[in-house]
Amino acid sequence: MAGDHLDVPLEDAALLEEVELISALMIAASESEEKLGEHEIDRLLGLTDHDRTSGATGATGATGAEERPPS
Repeated sequence: MAGDHLDVPLEDAALLEEVELISALMIAASESEEKLGEHEIDRLLGLTDHDRTSGATGATGATGAEERPPS
């Protein structure tokens, strides 16, 4: 009998990293009595002051902006 073709590892490193980032944001937001400030959110996402001023992406490479083709 051949091996089970459905027996494959289901690990997506980028997805796991995004889940960790979102989890950190959710925990921080739930523990805060006020809205999280932009700098606190950036810190949780691993952005530096340079990243914020240069428009660089966070730990996952996402800018948060949807890319659309030019009209």
